[in-house]
Amino acid sequence: MNILILCTIGTPQDTSRQSIKKYLQSFLGDKNIVSVPQPFRYLLTRGIIIPSKLDDSLARYQKLASLCQGDLPLRRHLKELKEGMQKETQHWRVLSFMQYCGEKPSSLIKEIERERKVEQIVLLPIFAHETFSSYYASFANLPQLLSKKYPNTPIRIVPPYYQHPTYIRLLQESIAPYTKPLSDLYIASFHSIPITHWKRGIRKGFDYKEQCEKTAQLLFAGLPEKSHKEMLFQSSIKPHRWLNPIIEKEMYRWVKRGYKRVTVVCPGFAVDCLETILDIGEELRSNYLAIGGEELRLVPCLNSGKRARELYFQLAEGTLLS
Repeated sequence: MNILILCTIGTPQDTSRQSIKKYLQSFLGDKNIVSVPQPFRYLLTRGIIIPSKLDDSLARYQKLASLCQGDLPLRRHLKELKEGMQKETQHWRVLSFMQYCGEKPSSLIKEIERERKVEQIVLLPIFAHETFSSYYASFANLPQLLSKKYPNTPIRIVPPYYQHPTYIRLLQESIAPYTKPLSDLYIASFHSIPITHWKRGIRKGFDYKEQCEKTAQLLFAGLPEKSHKEMLFQSSIKPHRWLNPIIEKEMYRWVKRGYKRVTVVCPGFAVDCLETILDIGEELRSNYLAIGGEELRLVPCLNSGKRARELYFQLAEGTLLS
C-alpha cells in the first residue's frame, strides 16, 4: 500500500484559552518560525510574545469560529479532505498530520502500521510555495522519523507546486465567476514573511517572493486583459521588516485610483483560515468600505472540494517511484 500524508502547520484544537496558548507555544517555539537560538527563543516567545498576543489571538480565533458555524475551518477542511480522498481511492492510504496541534508523530506511525505492507510513503505539504515557516515546517522531522521505522521504504516529499499546470488551472477556475461583473482590481495576496526568512531561503536556493510572482503571473494570464491586477502580501507582524507591498497599507490607494470594486484571491492558502476569512474577508473588507470602497470579494480557497482532491492526487502520483 502507498501511504499519502497531507501535511500542514495546523490550527488550535479548539477556541479555548488553553488550546490557543498551547498552539502558540508549539508554533512559535519552532526555529522555523522564530529563528532565534535557544534559550533565547523560549524566553522571547513564552516571556514576551505569547503573553502580549494571547488575548488578541483568543478573540480572533473565537471570531473565526463564529463565522464558520463554530468550527475552525482548517481543521474541518483537512478532515473532509482526508476522508474524501480516501473514499475515492484504493491505491492510497490517506492520512493527515498537523505539526503544531498536539498531534504526535508516534500516533501517525501507528496509523501506518495498520497496513501489512508499506510500499512507499509520500509527504504532501499543502503549501504551494517554499518557506521555512510553512512548507518545510509542515513536515519538519517526519522524514527522519519515518526512515527509522521504515528504513527500506522509499519516502518522497512533494515539491512546491506554485506553477503546476493543474494548480494554476484550478485557481483560474476559482476566480472566473468573479469576472462577471468585472472588478476594477484583482489582487493575488500571499502571506508575507520576514525579510530575514526570505534572504535565508535565497541562500538555500529558493526564492519565495519569486515563486509568488510566478503564480500571480500565471493566474493573471487567465483574467481579461483590461482588468487591473496586483500582487501583494498580507498579515505581516510589527515591528519586524516583512516582504511588501502589504495589502493592508495598499488598500488606501485603491479608492484614490478609482478602484471601487476589488476581488482578492489568496493562492498561497490551500484552505480558508484566519488569514483569509478574518484578515481579508472581514477586516480588510470592513476597512475598505469605510474609506469609500463599494465592494470587496474574497475568492474561496480550494479547501476540501473535488478540485482540491484532483490536484493532490495528481501531485502525489507524480512523486511516486515507478
